[in-house]
Amino acid sequence: MKTILSFLFLLFFINTYAQYQCGTVLSDTMIEELRAYQLLPKANFKKLNSNSIVKNIPVQIHVVGKDDGSGYLSTKKVLETLCDINTRFQSANMSFYLYDAINYIPQSSFYDQDEFQYAIDMMQRNNVDIDNVVNLYFINSIAGATSGIIAGYFLPGIDGIAVVKNEAGTGKTVLAHEFGHYFGLPHTFGTSSAPKELVDGSNCTIAGDYFCDTPADPNDFPWNCPYSDTIKDANGDTYNPDPGFYMSYASDFCKYKFSQEQMDYMNYYLNNSRPDLANLDSIDKTLLAQTTLVLPNDNAFGIDYIVDFQWLAVAGAEYYNLLVARDFGFQNILLDVNWNGTNFVAELEADSLYFWKVVPYAEGNTCTNYTVANKLETGSNAGNNIPSLNEFAGTFDVKTFPNPVTENFVYLDIASSVDTDIDIYYYNLLGKQLGTETISVLQNEKSQHKMMIENLIKGIYWLKFVNTSTEEVVLRKMIIMNQ
Repeated sequence: MKTILSFLFLLFFINTYAQYQCGTVLSDTMIEELRAYQLLPKANFKKLNSNSIVKNIPVQIHVVGKDDGSGYLSTKKVLETLCDINTRFQSANMSFYLYDAINYIPQSSFYDQDEFQYAIDMMQRNNVDIDNVVNLYFINSIAGATSGIIAGYFLPGIDGIAVVKNEAGTGKTVLAHEFGHYFGLPHTFGTSSAPKELVDGSNCTIAGDYFCDTPADPNDFPWNCPYSDTIKDANGDTYNPDPGFYMSYASDFCKYKFSQEQMDYMNYYLNNSRPDLANLDSIDKTLLAQTTLVLPNDNAFGIDYIVDFQWLAVAGAEYYNLLVARDFGFQNILLDVNWNGTNFVAELEADSLYFWKVVPYAEGNTCTNYTVANKLETGSNAGNNIPSLNEFAGTFDVKTFPNPVTENFVYLDIASSVDTDIDIYYYNLLGKQLGTETISVLQNEKSQHKMMIENLIKGIYWLKFVNTSTEEVVLRKMIIMNQ
């Protein structure tokens, strides 16, 4: 309760003065643990921390959008962010990897969090296994500060991190800052319960941020480097804080490091307060090769507007991200699909210009570059002759109706030339599986199946039909939800 009340007060203070970048307040327990750590004999630090061993830390990514499914942070930015944070934590011997597929959350109240309760609700509903996994959320704004001044927070107790999507990608330090909080670090200017640190460092273990290799910092507000203020401490000495530390409120372009004592403590905190989080097993971090685009060919003109995008498989890849945009710079992304195969069929607009590119990625590697984009221009043909994939011996066909779908079900008229069981999966355009069921089909008999597809918002979805015995994909069908 103290944590929640403190955070509410901080949000009130933020909204009143509009000058804070971070919404985190460390819990009393975290502060007491840091104080107790400073009483340990210095000679024991390295032994206790064991920070020469690389700790692999799983991260579940949650990307939040609006109720209608718009506004999501692009997969490109997610992958760049994870690659970037691993570079920043390399000196601390910490490495982060994807725990599972990206979780997409279409809820406007979580997307723009104008009340603190929405932060609590978001994490309580969506957090995954908090003892063993870091839960990281990308949202649009916090506490109504749409200017982006409030850039992120770590919420102790509920145990999740949220960062506004404008602070994702390379060259941003907000996530490093919030991860620092997650592993027990306070701001360099200290906590509300700590005395002000003196410039001469004589009280460094009991004041400020409790670390002696981070110079005294009086600035609990954003500031630029080089530092030029003339604030003096209780002894009359002028402060000269180091703007390079992630845990300060210095500008983004100033910050690039943790101190050695900060890194030692993060490792200590990981080992002692989050002992189930670190994975010492080997995670394959080998840089994946780029894929090669196959079809449509570059500069393809007048092709069917139902397009079968194809690319080559890459050894070690677990997913592929397909981006389709109107512009070569991919500022206007129309299709952002995470897929575990090497082709994806999408319905585009007729007589229109598009650019597309693909990147492979895996749990331990998100740093591979996208392919150079191919250009295509659609014609007016719908492309009804796109072949089914991996067809098993015989014929299998499905007609869907009504399509567009206006209720919470769709009818499937099925024809098959073999006896088999078929698993039906349905996905959104981001590649997230939303449901599945199994049906049986008989040789040379037509049948009709009513498939329930509840809780789908308006948009385009894919049905994938898989031969249960061979695990081969035999057909894909697009459906359009129009309710």
